[in-house]
Amino acid sequence: MIETTGLADPAPIVQSLMSDEAMLNHFRLGQVVTVVDAFHGSRTLDEHMEAVKQAAIADRLVLSKTDIAPAEATQRLRLRLGRLNPLAPMFEAVQGEVEPGKLFGAAEFDIADKSAEVRAWLEAEARHARDHDHAHDSDPNRHDERIRAHCLAFDAPLEWQAVAGWLDRLAFERGEQLLRVKGLLNVAGQEEPVVIQGVHSLFHPPSTLPSWPDADRRSRLVFIVRDLERAELEAGAPGRAH
Repeated sequence: MIETTGLADPAPIVQSLMSDEAMLNHFRLGQVVTVVDAFHGSRTLDEHMEAVKQAAIADRLVLSKTDIAPAEATQRLRLRLGRLNPLAPMFEAVQGEVEPGKLFGAAEFDIADKSAEVRAWLEAEARHARDHDHAHDSDPNRHDERIRAHCLAFDAPLEWQAVAGWLDRLAFERGEQLLRVKGLLNVAGQEEPVVIQGVHSLFHPPSTLPSWPDADRRSRLVFIVRDLERAELEAGAPGRAH
């Protein structure tokens, strides 16, 4: 387990563990876990962009001090974190205790046989779409208003070369703004679904699942981005997204 400082940027560590050949021979990246202080969390997110990025890039979010934080403030923080990172499940640490299996379970970055994890992504994507439909006016001065989750779906199977070219261009031109990318693709000519994910300009080698997690065969991608509009992601996309 690697524990960073409170204001560290986790992205360079994630990128190193995904790309450094020496590290890959000995280590495998499991989860990025971000602990959010329920008592001071909203203020920290307001004041520190690094804290917002830590929450946005996380695979798991843990709320601490919920036993002393006002219930209403904790609920507002939950909603805020859910909008910031709809992909990450959220748990509470009661007096510092949380079930270890929730934090150190199946590794999302080694997900070829983790259908349950992919199903969780897709449920998060659907939840985000519902929340977006009911979103309230936002405060453009808040740090986390610069970070958004865009969910793109494609009905028709996609040509892999077109997908790869699109993602390569986004990584090259917009890498610093791509905080996390996760997706399940229906690739033309292939029965099994293809899983992709990336951090900034670095994408993990694509892997396949043995079967689709449900009856939906659409390609679906979730982009957690900073200062990047949906239309900019759709430009050059390998098909018509909705």
